[in-house]
Amino acid sequence: MGGNVAKALIALVTPLHIYFSRRLFESMDGVGTNDEMLIRICCSQKERHLHAAAFRFLQDTKHTLKAYVDDECSGNYRSLLVAVIETFCETEQAPEGFGLVCADPVVVPVENSEEKKEESAPETPAGGEPAPAAPKCALQGCNLAANERQGHGFCCRKCKNGKGHGAACTQKPV
Repeated sequence: MGGNVAKALIALVTPLHIYFSRRLFESMDGVGTNDEMLIRICCSQKERHLHAAAFRFLQDTKHTLKAYVDDECSGNYRSLLVAVIETFCETEQAPEGFGLVCADPVVVPVENSEEKKEESAPETPAGGEPAPAAPKCALQGCNLAANERQGHGFCCRKCKNGKGHGAACTQKPV
């Protein structure tokens, strides 16, 4: 069994705080931000599971949900999401009953034909030349790879603004 059926079955047996924590991370990981998923989870689960999901997010990523949203989003959109998170999530303390109800689910690896293709693909292009190295962060003295999904040439927005490294920093040395 594989594909969407396997994903649906795993989602059904995964505790909600873990499921939403993973979905929050997925919404901000990779190229761009999945705004629809991020808004849907933050707004629909704010009074139910957001506190526990944010605490789990902190455990999994070692960064607060607020820090991730602050780094990934901008403008009024960021202000609104941060306000929701600040209002409904006290991520410094575990929610009442957290960790007593259930343990982490067993994750069953799902074979995916696309992943197999990527694994079997040669590391060098057909011409025999190695793939180009990731571009370096534009900040002088920063030895991390530039975050290509944000398109500004820096490893993260905080680095771009000269404020250190944010939660969504690539943290990949060049």
